[in-house]
Amino acid sequence: MKIEPKTEKYIKKFYGAREFLHNEKRCCLWLLNATPKDLQSMSKVIERIKNIKIIRLNSKKLATQKFTDYPTRFMEIRQPIIEYILVPSHSSENRRYILIGFENADVICGDANNMLPDATLYHFGVLTSNVHMAFIRAVAGRLEMRYRYSKDIVYNNFPFSAPSSEQRERIERTTRAILDARNFYLIL
Repeated sequence: MKIEPKTEKYIKKFYGAREFLHNEKRCCLWLLNATPKDLQSMSKVIERIKNIKIIRLNSKKLATQKFTDYPTRFMEIRQPIIEYILVPSHSSENRRYILIGFENADVICGDANNMLPDATLYHFGVLTSNVHMAFIRAVAGRLEMRYRYSKDIVYNNFPFSAPSSEQRERIERTTRAILDARNFYLIL
């Protein structure tokens, strides 16, 4: 960004599962809406695009080769344009609570995570609850001993209740307090 300030609007925070779980900083170039005019004015980005094209062309995987003509795009785009809940596909069995995130659309979610677009604070509150964690320990698959969270086995089978308006509001207030506390400690 120091060399090419125009890149700032295209550099996004990126979370794979590891980066999310360990609060590691990683970014990506998200060029989905970049215009040809913008790209032409960023020589360092053009260099990267050319390198991606070469890497894809020389790949042994046919699926990767097919994306040679789209070097400004991720091969798989599933990024929501609204807030979403991020759940790492794998997490340590030593955690009492699996770390789950409530992210905005500017945070790019890698394929090592599950995501729930258009989620609310209520959904986040339920998914981070002790009840949901117990459900995960009982039904989730395993990779070695680590939990393997999936939409098919865990999320789709979780028995969400129908809360009253008051219960829902209480869950949302508690959730907001949890997120505010997390943000406070991330800033320090």
